[in-house]
Amino acid sequence: MFNRKFLNMLVSLMVLTPLVFGGSINAAAKPIGPTDESKVPHYFGPYPNWANSPLTLPNATVEIQGNGTGATAVAQVHPVTQGIASIQVTSPGSGYTAANVVIQGGNGDASATATISSSGVVTSVNVDAQGGGYTSPQVSFSGGGGTGTLVSVGNTLIERQHATDYATAPGTLGPVLVVVPTTMPANGLVKEIQYFNQATTGASPTPSAGNLFHAYVLHPTGNPNEYSVLWDSGEQTVLTTADPIGVVETIPVPDVAVTTGDTIAFYGEGIPVDDLGTGADILSYPAPSAPMEGGLITLGGVDYPIFSQTRTYSFGAKVLDLSAVPPVVNATGTAYSGVDAVTVIDGGSGYTMPTVEFDLPDAPDGVTAKAYAEMDASGTITAVVVNDSGSGYLTAPGVAIHNGTLYDPIPGANLATVSATLKVTSVTMDTFGSGYVSAPTVTFNDQTGIGIGASGTAFVDVGAVTGITVTNPGSGYMTVGMRKFIDDLPGLCDPAGAAAPACPASGKYIPLAVPEAKTYNGIQADEYVIGLVQYRTSFSSDLPPTLVRGYVQIDTGSIPGSQHVQLQNELLNGTFVDTGYFGVTPPQYLGPIIAATKNKPVRIVFRNLLPTGSDGDLFLPTDSSLMGSGMGPMAMADPVDQSSVMDDIRNPMCSEYPKGDGCFKDNRATLHLHGGISPWISDGTAHQWITPTGENTAWPQGVSVSNVPDMGVAGCDAADDGCMTFFYTNQQSARLLFYHDH
Repeated sequence: MFNRKFLNMLVSLMVLTPLVFGGSINAAAKPIGPTDESKVPHYFGPYPNWANSPLTLPNATVEIQGNGTGATAVAQVHPVTQGIASIQVTSPGSGYTAANVVIQGGNGDASATATISSSGVVTSVNVDAQGGGYTSPQVSFSGGGGTGTLVSVGNTLIERQHATDYATAPGTLGPVLVVVPTTMPANGLVKEIQYFNQATTGASPTPSAGNLFHAYVLHPTGNPNEYSVLWDSGEQTVLTTADPIGVVETIPVPDVAVTTGDTIAFYGEGIPVDDLGTGADILSYPAPSAPMEGGLITLGGVDYPIFSQTRTYSFGAKVLDLSAVPPVVNATGTAYSGVDAVTVIDGGSGYTMPTVEFDLPDAPDGVTAKAYAEMDASGTITAVVVNDSGSGYLTAPGVAIHNGTLYDPIPGANLATVSATLKVTSVTMDTFGSGYVSAPTVTFNDQTGIGIGASGTAFVDVGAVTGITVTNPGSGYMTVGMRKFIDDLPGLCDPAGAAAPACPASGKYIPLAVPEAKTYNGIQADEYVIGLVQYRTSFSSDLPPTLVRGYVQIDTGSIPGSQHVQLQNELLNGTFVDTGYFGVTPPQYLGPIIAATKNKPVRIVFRNLLPTGSDGDLFLPTDSSLMGSGMGPMAMADPVDQSSVMDDIRNPMCSEYPKGDGCFKDNRATLHLHGGISPWISDGTAHQWITPTGENTAWPQGVSVSNVPDMGVAGCDAADDGCMTFFYTNQQSARLLFYHDH
């Protein structure tokens, strides 16, 4: 009663990994250098190329909406409650009087409120000189106070529907006058005019660049619509900007005194504009001449007729409100650095292949420094050359010079002693301060060393978002990752509906192979035609479909219960190629199962139906240095060890894609019954492989391929027919076996 056994299929090429390989897999030739990431896989390179299963990660995003621009923030998610623990402002922006915090992801319940500074804050710091020799650089701020509070007036400086008016071509002062209503303080000084230089054209024929305009400060005279011109900037040219969207430009103003009712204006073109039916800016067109400083203009008069449209221009000003003098609260920041130099203290001796390793940076997004060592004939380190300073270091990292690598050391060296110093590369604001009227002085010092030379410039703005308070943490702001015990295991089915329930029309299952009774030389046997195809399957509902190669029973036309499924190979790019065969069921991972009886032979006609040509190259990294897996059997020079990941030892021939004609093909395959007592011709050894029919190769099959002598009717006798026959005696006790590729 225990004379049945199951030959369970498992293809060794199948790997549970999400398909993350893009079109770059089929990039031609080897990598051009040790760190060429454009070539995938880079099997012997310094970077791993395995794919991780999806992790449980935060999925919360924060958007700051309002009448200002530039504010950004990131959310920290509590790993247990999966609610928003805190929100950190990464860029405070400017020009806000109101801001709404939108948190996306999770269950959508989280909420938060923004704090907006009513006075000047330090929004960012530009490192002008990096200095050198630091071991622990620190940054501090001083000064920047004044006699009032810096405020923004005018419109928000953003990208708009049109980059510019276009009454005239760029380079000509257009007859356009625009007065922007503003709320001036009762006692103030205009410090600067600002506008948005838009690089995108929008609905205009040109961007802002190249246009000409004048900027003005106006004072109402008391007569209807009449203004005196307090200040004229002179003719300005909008410069070309490298930013793909645009930048805020500033025009200094020599402290023009203003009061309630005063306003700002411009004459010309180049200022972005929205015409959406909601604007309050006053447009005069055609305005034949530019106003003059000290002169008068009358809106709606003969010289400046009002053109009736509701428009909003990206034009504003910074004004010092002298009626309020807040105290300065100094901003704080963190100075991040890269490695500027490595000093050799003791060069050691006996090195043959030195490699330099730095400690990891302190910042989560920091980049580890890289360097190489120079040595003399005795193997003593004479110098260390930094070729990538890295980033994100708060203190000088430890440095080690290994002989070989940390994980593959070469014995015999007395290790060198070296030390690193830093240069300042960036400053991150921790707190933005308040009460600034002008940019404070930025000072760098070395807490534990003697570094010098670093300098920076602080930028001050008003209406900045300086903090965000979480009012409701919500929940569910973590991705599910790859969960356990979510998907049911596929069940066993019988296409014929005899030994198990009939196989369904869709879904995952493990089919039983349906035997065909054959008699050879008076001995009965169960015969199956098994094909090998390439397809996608789902290993988890938390994973995308995965590209695999697997076995399927081929329909011979006399299989009861066959679904007669057209068999196609799915390629890496998602397209399909027909094989010309039909399956009893669609390909199913771990199937088909062959149920065999003790002492009753099983005969298999195996057909390699995999893609041919470059489409047949395996979509996973392959080690072509193993015997029989790289170059074909031809005379060739021995590879030279040049102690580099680019030499032919570590990057051997046939590692590139597509593979050359002199390489064994990646679509070779066979059958091996693991644990079976098999005749040698049916053992599926490493030299008993076949390639698909039609494959263009000098080696279409392995040197040990030998078909079953009495199965010539299968038509597998040609070397390039993609077909091979197998015979299993089953003269052994009942057990669970599996057949797989070898």
